[in-house]
Amino acid sequence: MFAARCCVACPLPKLLSRGASAFVLLAAGCTSVATLSTPQDPVSRMDQSAYGMRPRAGQGHWGERLLAEAAVVPAAWMRIDVDDASAGSQVADGSGFGGRLAVGNRDQSIGLLYQGIDFSGDLGDGSVHAALADFDVRVPVQEGGGWLTLVVGGGFGLARFDSGLLGADAVTEGAAQLRILFEFTPLRGLALGLGGGGMVYGHPGETEAYGSFALASMTITF
Repeated sequence: MFAARCCVACPLPKLLSRGASAFVLLAAGCTSVATLSTPQDPVSRMDQSAYGMRPRAGQGHWGERLLAEAAVVPAAWMRIDVDDASAGSQVADGSGFGGRLAVGNRDQSIGLLYQGIDFSGDLGDGSVHAALADFDVRVPVQEGGGWLTLVVGGGFGLARFDSGLLGADAVTEGAAQLRILFEFTPLRGLALGLGGGGMVYGHPGETEAYGSFALASMTITF
């Protein structure tokens, strides 16, 4: 009889029952949380957004972009080394235009660059026509993308000097160029750039001329 009364008064069965109920409720809650859909990562959403709004550079695959660029060189300066040491270097200034065709991914491209500049200087007037194999890379200025992009490009090739600039005869020299632009992208396939760069002409062992230029460009992306 004592044992029976102990079993009736003992609170252990009620505690076990409450603990089991709490465990079942907790398990059900965890299952519900696990099945909830998580919001899409903001970076992933921006990866899928329109060109020009990506969060970081270096995305995409080669061939997804075809570029056609037209450029104006409103001002250019060139210092020419002459054979006569007593004459020193001669300075010429001018203006010109250029164009570029390239293929690439979202942020890099490889193509062909042409630049023609008409110079007037102490040694006479003439033009320099350069054809370069060219590479550029685009880096968003704002964190998370945006409409403003920094473009750094460079190329190597050949340049043709008209007679009167480097001597009595027209000559062809090696050419290298480095340029930096800020591009504004008002539309998906249109970019407007403003910047400048430097150039050097010559052959191994001798630099014939070097200088700098201002640049304004318009790029259409297909």
